[in-house]
Amino acid sequence: SDGKSWADYREEVADLAINTVNDYAPNFKQSVLGRMVLTPKDLEDKFGLIGGDIMHGAMSLDQMWAARPALGLSMATMALGHAVMVAVMVMTPLHMRHGGADLRIIGLTISVHVLGMFGFSPLVGVASDRIGPARVMVAGAAVLMASTALAGGAHSGASPRIAAGLFLLGVGWSLVTVASASLLAGEAPAEDRTQVQGAGDLLMGVTAAAAGAVAGVVMAVSSFLLLNAFAAALAAAAAGTAWSATRCRT
Repeated sequence: SDGKSWADYREEVADLAINTVNDYAPNFKQSVLGRMVLTPKDLEDKFGLIGGDIMHGAMSLDQMWAARPALGLSMATMALGHAVMVAVMVMTPLHMRHGGADLRIIGLTISVHVLGMFGFSPLVGVASDRIGPARVMVAGAAVLMASTALAGGAHSGASPRIAAGLFLLGVGWSLVTVASASLLAGEAPAEDRTQVQGAGDLLMGVTAAAAGAVAGVVMAVSSFLLLNAFAAALAAAAAGTAWSATRCRT
């Protein structure tokens, strides 16, 4: 902005760097016998480093080809897992009510489901740190498939099988969601992390809305069993994307 170039500041910046180090390491300045100062412009001219960046460009998402598959697969797994949970959860009270279950039992069943969703989140975080988030995502998708098999075969009304299925549905959702968020945070560059997390949340919201709408149609024209079969297919897709994420991380 003052009309000067890097060449005009070369020696000033070098002196500042040496003096700064000398503040923390006394006598460092006196030990310097010679120096070569390369500005960002010099690095670009001599070595072809665009803008003097040693990574040949800013490490934004569109530059990080190795990380992009893991990010996309993590988002897909998170969205699919969320769709499974929403599709089954929103129709379960209706299925139970059709079988004559009273509101207290329905409320208790949903409470058990919420416990599965959030009660083990700290342990899921520990597991993600120890064995890797992608593996936890695979486990979560497997639990989601098991939950649909358990709940889908239950008769309408009050049923311990539905309660157990809804509990596992919550646990599977927790495994997938916490681990996916962990993978997103770990793989995304710091400067893009907020945008990545926001995109993930938006995708979850859109898939939840779509899953809820489809679930209503399936229940209207068919059965709770078919709805769970549909959810199991989504969970299988989540298992596939989660497994692919483990391959990206190895």
